[in-house]
Amino acid sequence: FNGSTDWLTTATATAWGSGNWTFETWVYSTSFAAVQILLDYRVGSSGFYPSIAINTSGQPYFYTNSTTVLTSSISLNLNAWAHVALVKNGSTTTIYVNGVSGGTYSDTNTYLGNPNLKRANVNVSFTPEQVQEYVKCSQDAVYFIKNYVKIVSLDKGLVNFDMFDYQELFVNTINQNRFTIGKMPRQCGKSTTLVAYILWYILFNPTSNVAILANKQTVAKLHMDRLKVAYEYLPKWLQQGIKEWNKMSIELENGSRIVAAATSASAIRGGSF
Repeated sequence: FNGSTDWLTTATATAWGSGNWTFETWVYSTSFAAVQILLDYRVGSSGFYPSIAINTSGQPYFYTNSTTVLTSSISLNLNAWAHVALVKNGSTTTIYVNGVSGGTYSDTNTYLGNPNLKRANVNVSFTPEQVQEYVKCSQDAVYFIKNYVKIVSLDKGLVNFDMFDYQELFVNTINQNRFTIGKMPRQCGKSTTLVAYILWYILFNPTSNVAILANKQTVAKLHMDRLKVAYEYLPKWLQQGIKEWNKMSIELENGSRIVAAATSASAIRGGSF
């Protein structure tokens, strides 16, 4: 590490959960002019993802769910090594500087992290076979859906999406036409088909904006959750890195973004979708 522009990014982030855990590191700071990130699990603007940093006063602090929950009362010294540790034991999280407690936090949170998601800015090595598959998936939405999209079946749980002929026709029609009206009955899998197609679309069409709209926000969120499940079970080499992973929105490192909302006059006002 060169001390200024280098960092280490892991391909996945394992959840810390609600049990006991310890994060510790050695730090050598030469300036406190800017915030220095020591660890950052965040994939969105909210959620209990742990983030540990040093503020411009040289104090280590713990940030989660859009809030600084614990700041050390002990500041680091410039141009000197210091040991920083964050320890959760039971319902108490303590921040230490060189073995001395700098404060505690009453902690009942369950900390997130999703090993099924590829983080942004992570290089992936492709085999020749994976390159061929990636190209084939990018050119054929139906092939991608039938071979790589997982859905939840009421009878069998998580299964591959074995599409009916009319669902394949539906996908191809949408893909080949700017506007499509589907006159279809209930319980024919049209929502699941659309979610699978949207997943393909945001993966292979960079800088795309997609909106999922429904008569109720709970229904829009349900469709978003289906898409998230399908995304999590994609192989890492098919995924784009995650920049934002919130309840009602996702942003990928290829610039594509998807939002879910209830239909209203202002639901997606000001956006281009």
